Amino acid sequence: MESKFHNLTKLSLLLVYLVIIACAFVRMTGSGIGCPDWPKCFGFYVPPTEVSQILFKANNEYSKGQMILYNEEELLVAKSDFTSDDFINLNNWQVYEKHDYVIFNPVHTWIEYINRLIGAISGIPILIFTIISIIYFKKFRHLTLIAIITLVAMGFQAWLGKTVVDSNLAAYKITLHMLMALFIVALLIYLVYSGSKSFIKTNKTFKYLILFGLFLTLIQIVLGTQVRQIVDEQVKEVTEEVLDEPIQEDVKEVIEDELDKEIPGDDVIGEETIQEEDVKDEDNKEEEIKEEEKVEETEEIILEPEEEPEELEQEPVQNSVELSKEEIAVEVAEVKEIVEDIKEVEVEELETEQVIEVLTEVADVGVENLTEVSEDVLEVVSEVIEEVITIATEEVLTEEQVEVVQEVLNLEEPEDVQIIAEAVKEDEAVAEAVEEYVERAVENADVEDYNLADVVTEIQTEEFLADPVG
Repeated sequence: MESKFHNLTKLSLLLVYLVIIACAFVRMTGSGIGCPDWPKCFGFYVPPTEVSQILFKANNEYSKGQMILYNEEELLVAKSDFTSDDFINLNNWQVYEKHDYVIFNPVHTWIEYINRLIGAISGIPILIFTIISIIYFKKFRHLTLIAIITLVAMGFQAWLGKTVVDSNLAAYKITLHMLMALFIVALLIYLVYSGSKSFIKTNKTFKYLILFGLFLTLIQIVLGTQVRQIVDEQVKEVTEEVLDEPIQEDVKEVIEDELDKEIPGDDVIGEETIQEEDVKDEDNKEEEIKEEEKVEETEEIILEPEEEPEELEQEPVQNSVELSKEEIAVEVAEVKEIVEDIKEVEVEELETEQVIEVLTEVADVGVENLTEVSEDVLEVVSEVIEEVITIATEEVLTEEQVEVVQEVLNLEEPEDVQIIAEAVKEDEAVAEAVEEYVERAVENADVEDYNLADVVTEIQTEEFLADPVG
């Protein structure tokens, strides 16, 4: 029985160390609120793996405490067990108000869940050796009290973990949570050492050095948790500032380098705004003068009917006129047809003329008007764009071919095509922008003059928000 007790204390110590490692990983990845509730996770014993599992479903059975993500703005908790109707009835739900975390990240969720799972498993051997020490009290008299304290400490640690989640990761509670884990480790080490037949010879000096080292370690741990909290708060502040600003300075520099376009800083926006307003005023005056001239010309025509109407100069129709729905449908059909012809062939094997032919059809309809085509067609078009950029790095395109690429990517100058082709080889953000251009252009079909520069900006901003201090 002594060997079983000793083995169980060793196993418990090992598992608690694993819990501490898991906790460190949770803290490092920012997964502390991956499960917003406790002990369940979004109201499930086994957490969801995709966001669709926590969205409202019609005619679905919900259990008390189960959560759904509502309008991507708040978490709702079921008040009781019920079966949903065709539409959501908010009387069956209440807003989860313990904290404002409303993001579902499956990676963070499962990291936090595994941490809790290891913690629960580590409590099993502690419970068993505590029961053994109580049953064989006479034999383990000197260890029973320590075993009971360890078991109570594990229960308190579990409750403390719940309060950490409910407090939205309050710094002082995280510190207490860590210190409690170290206290449990100390108790288990004592039990392992007491159950061992060997002993360690020490002197007073060594003993005092050990105690002093432990004291310094505790101070370091406390300071470390506080420093991490300060870093988290600063990251949050920086993120909020980024969301309030359209483009950060480092993102501006990247776009300027890649597309050779100057993006004004905040210090000149005021002056440019004034200049723009002045230009607008001048344009308005010119338009008024033109209108007056047109009226005079019209009056002259009315007064002199013998003059031929051909003498009036008609302004040419601009190419920027939007296509009608019927024209878009015809052009989209032609894109589908030409994509279908090359579907069975690898895009890399196409000749330059074939690639340009596909892009010509795309340019005629505009990438933003490909909202009704299938994902397969969009994927082929995207691959064709990537291929033409690759071709531009290896051979010289004709002036007409460059103009087609320029129109598809909605660039301002033909020279931008070669700039992008060179940038793709050195800048991952630009390469990713070319790869995702078609998808994002379709998603932003309602955005006027959406082009590749906008995609680069979005990608750079997303990378900065994901890792603002890195």
